[in-house]
Amino acid sequence: TRYWLERAGMRSCPVGSHITTLVECGEAYKQLKDMFRYPSLRGLVANENPGWEGVPRGCSIQIGSLGADNSPHFNGNKYSKGERGLLGTGTGDFATQAEFQSICKEPSFWRPEVAGQECPAGTQISGELACKAAYESLRDTFSANAKRLLQSGSWFWVPRGCSASFTGSDSTPHVNTYTGVPSGTGDWSSMCWPGRYYIPPRGATQCPTNQQVTSRSECRQALLALLPVLQAATGRESIVPGRPVVVADGNGIGSNGNINADLGVPRWCSYQAGGDYAAHFNCLEPNPTKVIVDNYRPICKILVPNVDPPPDGSCGWRNDD
Repeated sequence: TRYWLERAGMRSCPVGSHITTLVECGEAYKQLKDMFRYPSLRGLVANENPGWEGVPRGCSIQIGSLGADNSPHFNGNKYSKGERGLLGTGTGDFATQAEFQSICKEPSFWRPEVAGQECPAGTQISGELACKAAYESLRDTFSANAKRLLQSGSWFWVPRGCSASFTGSDSTPHVNTYTGVPSGTGDWSSMCWPGRYYIPPRGATQCPTNQQVTSRSECRQALLALLPVLQAATGRESIVPGRPVVVADGNGIGSNGNINADLGVPRWCSYQAGGDYAAHFNCLEPNPTKVIVDNYRPICKILVPNVDPPPDGSCGWRNDD
């Protein structure tokens, strides 16, 4: 498993990336400890039950207090708002920093914490093969085994997308194609695609409101995070983006190549699905007379509650990398 340090100022890891056990938190720290400025003077500090309020949930590193001590922490309070991960919560010489910074794991399939809750936009699993893969990844989190093959149909009492019952004696995965709003789903648990970034269905020309990736550096980060998904979808064993991020600013002047609004490139972040998979970042308003070509697919971002601020709509790539 690969572990990484979430950027400073975030309240927690993205959905599907939380470290949920004390043992794994210790392993993650061992893999990352060489990147920290100071050693851990207190070992792994833990509060599994009830946990702390304010410390990021799961695994984190204390970086903004106590002087020359970067000790890892494990917080078992899954409802913590993580406000001590915000910038400006440090103390003394570290007052402008975050007191804690989350340590996260490579995203995996995940289940919402609330019974019957559907997956966030962009993470809903609609295909049978993907649902099977999700269930195989999560089957040990269900109290019962699957007694039937995957079921596909339309039910009003089952969450839309991929889910399984967690209260009965049979956790057979289901793919629900129901188009209405389900009700009475409390005995079911959805299973969701991992990660913060996603690619909307084919034919979409833009991301939903407040789900745009609005910086160049994050556009590149998003594409790299999605490479395993793209590899699985295309059957290609290796996909390496062929160019640096191709950009265009508000004046139509870019670096590493130009994007012209007439080319049919979506606004904000996208990748060239019909070419070399290069990430494209476009601050220009698309020409309304030009059709967004299917070769360019938008890359969108799931806003994690209490973690990510909504995009402000400005062209934010100039100073972020």
